[in-house]
Amino acid sequence: MSKPRLFVFNVAGSPISADKQKLQTDFANAALNLGTECHVIRNFKEIPKKHKINYKHDFALIWGYSPISKGTRRHWILNGGNTDNIIYNEGDVLKAFEKKDYAYYRLPLGHIYSNKSDYMPIDENTIDKKINHVLSTTNIKIEPWKQNSDGHILIYMNRGGMGWGHFGISVWPWLVDTVNKIRQNSDRLIIVKDHPGRDPQPIEYEMKVKAFEYFQRSNSNVDHYHLKTRDLNLHNDELLLKAHSTVILGSTAGAVSLLHGIPSFCTHEQAFIHPWRCGEIENIENPIQPDRNDFLRYYANSHWDFKEEIVKGIYWKKLLKYKGYEK
Repeated sequence: MSKPRLFVFNVAGSPISADKQKLQTDFANAALNLGTECHVIRNFKEIPKKHKINYKHDFALIWGYSPISKGTRRHWILNGGNTDNIIYNEGDVLKAFEKKDYAYYRLPLGHIYSNKSDYMPIDENTIDKKINHVLSTTNIKIEPWKQNSDGHILIYMNRGGMGWGHFGISVWPWLVDTVNKIRQNSDRLIIVKDHPGRDPQPIEYEMKVKAFEYFQRSNSNVDHYHLKTRDLNLHNDELLLKAHSTVILGSTAGAVSLLHGIPSFCTHEQAFIHPWRCGEIENIENPIQPDRNDFLRYYANSHWDFKEEIVKGIYWKKLLKYKGYEK
C-alpha cells in the first residue's frame, strides 16, 4: 500500500492558539516519523486561490466544524479524501479533572457527533492498561452515588445559538421546554448554570430575557447564575454536590456530574454521555444508576493524552493499523 497523506488544518479559518499550533506540529511530526506524508496549513488566507497543492489525502485532522460552501479552499481540502477518515480534534469531556500540564484530547473519526463517531474498537487486551494510565495522569475518580433527597435540579446550558455544538437546537427555547417537562414531574428548585463562554449577541440576550420572564409568570421556581470562570471544580461543593440531579442538552458537564455521583439526565442522543444518562426526564425523581465503569472504558478509548500517546505516535500507529495501512 502507498504511503498515506495527512492534512492538518483549522476548518474555521480563524487564528488558533499557540497550544493548538503546537499540537498540530507534534501530531504531524508523530505521523511523519511513521512514514506518513504530512501537510500543515496554519491559515487559509495564506493559500493562493490559484493553488498548486495536491489536496488528495487519506486523512485530515481538523480543528472546528462548520458548514463549508462549495468552491472554497476548505471545501477543496475536505473533499480531497475519504470523509470517513476526517479526525475531529475535540476537547476533553472530563477536562475538569485534568492535572496541570497534562492534557487529553478526544479524536472522533468520521463525524463530530459521538453517536456517529468512530473511536476505533476497544482492545480488550490493552483497555485496562489504558484506564490505569488515565487514572494515574488525571484526577478522575468514580465517587459513590449521592442521595440528595432535598437537593435542587441543576441545568447546565450549552454555549448558545443553533450551531453544530447544539445539534441545531436553540438553547433558550430548549431551556423553557426542559423546565416545563421537569415541572410535570418534580417541584424541586431548578438552578440554571449559564455557560461561561456565552456569546452576548442581541438575539441571544432577547431570548434569555423572554425565557426568564416566562419562568416568573409561570411561577416555575427557577434560579439563574453565570460564572466568570470555566473551572467547574471551584463550584462543585456549592451547587453540584448538593444537587439531586443535573440536566444537559449536550454539555460535557453531564460527565462531571456522573463521576461525582450526581444523576445526570441528557436530552439529546448525540451527546457524549447519552448512553449513560440516568433515565428520561419523566423519571427524574427516580433516577437509574448506569454502569460508570463502562463509561470510563468508553472515555479511555476515545481520549488520548498529548505527552505520551499523541506525541509518540501511539494514536497514529493504532489508526494506521485500524485502517489497513499497517499489519
